[in-house]
Amino acid sequence: MTNEQLTELGIGIQWLQPLEDTFAKYDINTPTRQACFIGQCAHESNNFKTLEENLHYSAAALMRVWPSRFPDLDVANQYANNPEKIAN
Repeated sequence: MTNEQLTELGIGIQWLQPLEDTFAKYDINTPTRQACFIGQCAHESNNFKTLEENLHYSAAALMRVWPSRFPDLDVANQYANNPEKIAN
């Protein structure tokens, strides 16, 4: 991985060392594995720009995403739009 490659992907060069460290730590040691990892991280983080999880879920979304944890509206309403409670 190089600064030039990150730039071509629209990812800031400040991510080069953290990516290299992560690749080494978790044996992400082929171009295919690195591409998959970067692709997933880019998708989850708005191309490495959003570094916080958005936990503002409605009751319906909680039930759809985590049906075993939020099996009905009564339970889901207790957590809906409460990021701290969802995180805990």
